[in-house]
Amino acid sequence: MELTKEQEFEIKQKFLRTIPHPKLILKQILRLNKDFVADKKSDQNFQDLSVYLEGYENYLLKLKLEISNAPDQKVLSTSLEKLYELQQRLISKLSTYFPDTLEQKLDAVKMSEPFDTYEIVKLLKAESMNESEIKNYLCKELENTESDNLSVLTKSVLRAKKIKLNE
Repeated sequence: MELTKEQEFEIKQKFLRTIPHPKLILKQILRLNKDFVADKKSDQNFQDLSVYLEGYENYLLKLKLEISNAPDQKVLSTSLEKLYELQQRLISKLSTYFPDTLEQKLDAVKMSEPFDTYEIVKLLKAESMNESEIKNYLCKELENTESDNLSVLTKSVLRAKKIKLNE
């Protein structure tokens, strides 16, 4: 089914404002390309979280430009497929930091909220937190902090784990 220029514009605008839950990205991809099959490959990325997120932000900016400039439905679909895969890798990466002993804390976040990777990088740098300290930081915060006051890092890890558990 061919979309009108207005429908394509609406899709573009949706993904330029905030990056939604991967299921919503997939829904738009399938609207544009009925033949798309999601690949659930696990990307075991051993990069430091801060380095990974900076690379994510750079690639995301390129993808947003690609989405914005997509001349037709096929190119838009291809760009959204890249965005979907990028979000899946982000979720996989963040969920690896979740301390499994604290499953009951997953209710503190909504799956539909976007990830603020820029704020996570700022927090990691402000706290001078290295890779080996992240899980310990999360455990301490989840044990000692009310759900409303959790850091952006903790909320993002909880959100990612919740999404992974609901796939």
